[in-house]
Amino acid sequence: MKSRICKLLLSQPISNTQRQASTIETQKSHGREIKLGISAVESNIVQSYCESKAFSDAHQLFDEMSDWDVVSATTIISRFAQHRRHKDAISLFSTMLVMNVRPNEFTFGTVTHSSTALQDLNLGKQLHACEAKIGLESNVFVGSAILDLYAKLSAIEEARSAFDDTHEPNVVSYTTLICGYLKKEMFDDALGLFQAMPKRNVVSWNAMIGGHS
Repeated sequence: MKSRICKLLLSQPISNTQRQASTIETQKSHGREIKLGISAVESNIVQSYCESKAFSDAHQLFDEMSDWDVVSATTIISRFAQHRRHKDAISLFSTMLVMNVRPNEFTFGTVTHSSTALQDLNLGKQLHACEAKIGLESNVFVGSAILDLYAKLSAIEEARSAFDDTHEPNVVSYTTLICGYLKKEMFDDALGLFQAMPKRNVVSWNAMIGGHS
């Protein structure tokens, strides 16, 4: 699936009883929507499946639908990612590409974070290449996700490059790279970046203090 991606472009816990009841109601609702001819996208059926933790049903319905737009598809992918179903999020992203739905910055930001959670640096690099190809890597949301990926997976040179490519990096961008430097025990680089920050917050201060303790 990983190589396929690039080729295509080149809540609180719920008890089991509550979850089952919610799933049954969602399935009933889905049946009514089909009879009435109402789009499952418009009725948010897939999102309801996600909320009731019926992920296999949500995934199946996503695959069966053919009229997704980028906002709806990204929303569903984000729901899977929020529930830590990161492999599913990547799989749905691949399906989205097959449907010729062009991802936006929020789609890429979400799946890049999923690749970070999966600790899949190779996948993250492929996503980065795709983002760069369509001109999204300078977007602050996408850039922050790329930077977070490289910093957390200790690819520090790529992290610095992603930071430099980010248009108007914010305090989160600075702090993420600082933490990446500290993780690699590059204290001088971390201090230099900290001093260059136009604005600092508690997290950036704590990172520096913790890194030198």
